[in-house]
Amino acid sequence: MRRARVAGLGVPAALGLLVVMALVLAAGVWLSNERADPYAGLSPALQAKLWPEPRPVEPFHLVDHHAEPFTEERLHGQWTFLFFGYAGCPDVCPMALRDLSDVRKILARDGLDDEAQFVFVSVDPERDTVELLDGYVTFFDEEIVGVTGSQDEIDSLTEQLAIMSVRVDDDGGSGFYHFDHTSSVMLIDPRGRVIGAFPPPHIPERMAEHFTALRNLGAR
Repeated sequence: MRRARVAGLGVPAALGLLVVMALVLAAGVWLSNERADPYAGLSPALQAKLWPEPRPVEPFHLVDHHAEPFTEERLHGQWTFLFFGYAGCPDVCPMALRDLSDVRKILARDGLDDEAQFVFVSVDPERDTVELLDGYVTFFDEEIVGVTGSQDEIDSLTEQLAIMSVRVDDDGGSGFYHFDHTSSVMLIDPRGRVIGAFPPPHIPERMAEHFTALRNLGAR
């Protein structure tokens, strides 16, 4: 009596081939899931703050509060907490800068402050000169970087990061104006990709905790 054969193979060989195929298929599914969700394993609260896909920051040309060039290249090699506001802001911006300073101090306590920079980009270049920003950001923290530049360059950066900034002029003709603007802190990874945002209220301890989790995971 002939032994049963599957596609020209003996039963043991055929079973072995099926096992190998099943393992390959399982590995493929696992890799597919890893690619689909690069931040699997993070807390739901943190995952809710991350964009579905990291987005590279396109080239821009601004200057920092030391009058040194600040381009997309300075977003590479370390993490960046990026906030958009203006020096004349009465409430949201001062609170955000205070919170960013607290985050930096928490990271410094944990020995991680060299891995992140904190940047304040003005949406009001007409009033926020290099000299004014120098005094403004360093009042909150000597390590925060103030950034300004041409309106076109700032608009280009806000558009690609989905930042809202609208100038609102005083109806009374006083010449006074303010800005309605996004109050989230954008997070950029060491590869120069924006990966998410921390919306208000900004809780420094929680922001530092979430940053550490991302840093430990590593940008993929």
